[in-house]
Amino acid sequence: MALPASSFSTVWRRRAERVFFGLLLVLGLLVHADYGVSTDEPAHHLNGLVNVKYVAELVVPELARRQAQYARIPALATHPDRDHGVVFEIPDSLLGLLAQGDSATYYRQRHLLIFLVFMVGVWALYRLAARYTRDWRWGLGAAAALVLSPRLFAEAFYNAQDIVFMALFAVAMLTLVRLVARPGAGRAAVHGLACAAAIDVRVGGGLLVVFTLLAVGWQVFSSPAIRRATWVRSAGVYVLVAAAAAVAGWPYLWADPVSRLLEALRRMGQFPWQGRNLYLGELLPGSATPWHYVPVWVAITTPWPYLLLAAGGLGAVAATSLRCRGYFRTRTGQFDWLVLGWLLGPVLLVIGLNSAVYNGWRHLYFVYPALLLLAVRGGQAGQELAGRYRAGRWVGAGVGVVLLAGIAHTAYRMVREHPQQQVYFSLLPNQTVAKQFDRDYWGLAYRDGLEWVLASDSAARIRVGAARPDLLYNNSLILPAAQRGRLVFVRPPYPAGTYLFTNYARYQYGPGLLPSDTLGHQVYGLRVNGLPVLGVSKR
Repeated sequence: MALPASSFSTVWRRRAERVFFGLLLVLGLLVHADYGVSTDEPAHHLNGLVNVKYVAELVVPELARRQAQYARIPALATHPDRDHGVVFEIPDSLLGLLAQGDSATYYRQRHLLIFLVFMVGVWALYRLAARYTRDWRWGLGAAAALVLSPRLFAEAFYNAQDIVFMALFAVAMLTLVRLVARPGAGRAAVHGLACAAAIDVRVGGGLLVVFTLLAVGWQVFSSPAIRRATWVRSAGVYVLVAAAAAVAGWPYLWADPVSRLLEALRRMGQFPWQGRNLYLGELLPGSATPWHYVPVWVAITTPWPYLLLAAGGLGAVAATSLRCRGYFRTRTGQFDWLVLGWLLGPVLLVIGLNSAVYNGWRHLYFVYPALLLLAVRGGQAGQELAGRYRAGRWVGAGVGVVLLAGIAHTAYRMVREHPQQQVYFSLLPNQTVAKQFDRDYWGLAYRDGLEWVLASDSAARIRVGAARPDLLYNNSLILPAAQRGRLVFVRPPYPAGTYLFTNYARYQYGPGLLPSDTLGHQVYGLRVNGLPVLGVSKR
């Protein structure tokens, strides 16, 4: 007996979901151990330990003081990063006990855990896009585009701030859409928990509260009187659950929730970062980047097919809103408003507040799913437009082939450049990148250099140095213990025989640091798509 058409589609949808996410999990398991340790990871891990110590002192003080690491972990009250969210770092630190003190085991485990959270974000984007386009196939297209975004894929293994925040933000947006579709105490509570989780990674998750109150406020305003009571109850449940869960998941807030939350918000707006960005050939403080810094970085690091499709989606939204009177009062129109607000609102807020921005646009990765939602909106609109005209079908097929070829080339580059996708630039020539933009600001390529030195030099003790010795040390942590033990980290003046590392970051060579032209004879170099990323010289 043949299945009804709807049941047949459901069967294929479920199969496609299982295949896609099953393969994604297998991919993560296969490659999670390939990446180095980023600049921030040891600091974030320490922040998790500080908060674990704080909680343990409150709950089981005697047991906490008997632990071997107790005296070496700073107190929360004096820790400089005490106001950072730790909803990921606390469970990561507890799971880190399974590594039994071996840093290589710990960081491989950590990278896999970050990737699993990333997968949750991919799933949330899939569900959002399927709802947005009313077609699960476009939903899988959006999810695939997120995976086939080279920089974000690489960072999905070591960036526990921006990637985890992006994933949880997408989950909260999905729970918001579900709440708007059918209000109720249960969905309001789930949405409150999702928002709290995002806030407890980064306080910027408070934007979710703004989106929620605007969406719910509009529903209260536009709904019949008989439904307003349901919306009001849902809003009350949401606020209570979100507030309670946010405080519960952020130990720093426990002593004084209101004032400490306000302090974290103030610090987020004007974060005291002392570094400099190489941007358009100039070294600029993070607090003095021009308004176009974020848009330019988005443009040069996002695969060009996604940008073209997103532009098409923006055009489709504009055309539909002009053609259909009262469009933004419909559910589809409201979804469009939500996506546009998600994409443009945070960017305009950062520009308007002149917030400190550094390391590309990583602090705004959480808007990227909205860009991909617009991209599938544009793809779907283009498909529908091409189907209306006989000639349009040929034009549409041609455009589709070009876009798919661009996406396939992106996938090819990801495989070829693995595991250094963090230095992906879409279309810029290497000469332009080298002169005008930062490259491996995470320092991931230092692992490749250390592995080369250890394999090429049989000495029992090998001296290594760099203008940023922390980048060398961080990446040594993921190497086998026997190999780590062979490394001797030295500082200027460097003795003869020292291997010197550079990732060509211009800001590193200032007063008191070794100029790049006196590093010695280069013995190894790493290029990614022809772009110099790492150099190893020997004195």
